[in-house]
Amino acid sequence: MSDSIINWSDLHKDATTVLTGDFPVVVTSATASQSSTGKPMIKATLKIESGTFAGRTLFNNFNVTADNPSAMRIFFGQMSVLGLNTAFWNSNPTLEQVAAALVGRRAVVTVGSRQWQGTDREQIENWKPAVGGPGGGGQGALGGFSTGPTATPQAAVREPVAVQPSTPAPADPFA
Repeated sequence: MSDSIINWSDLHKDATTVLTGDFPVVVTSATASQSSTGKPMIKATLKIESGTFAGRTLFNNFNVTADNPSAMRIFFGQMSVLGLNTAFWNSNPTLEQVAAALVGRRAVVTVGSRQWQGTDREQIENWKPAVGGPGGGGQGALGGFSTGPTATPQAAVREPVAVQPSTPAPADPFA
């Protein structure tokens, strides 16, 4: 790829813009892991689904701190927003099964920023169900579960507009 094809201005802007605000996301991957202190953890990758920053990646670690009821309330609240309910937990899943169940789940997250090693980074501060219920599809918030102070939204999220075709689409021959 030659330098003339690379849009350095856009790359620089994307790399140096720290997002804040509410964003509709989908979990694109989740992996069972361990925290630096040896506690169970799920590392999740989220993709912003719509708006100015559609396609941008966010990251979140879901920590399992069994000896801390407050931390577990946060964990189960986040999982509930993503649609993992009491019936799911009553099946006593493995950490790997929990991670696998998160992939494809949707939510609206409030993103704030924090300093880490001298650099501003995005941090998910609040989880809200997507339209359609916990873990469902669509965008928008129905309520939330806060994991910290809520950031003041600075990035606008554009809601998609449904476009009706003027003529019916042809039938899918493979359906």
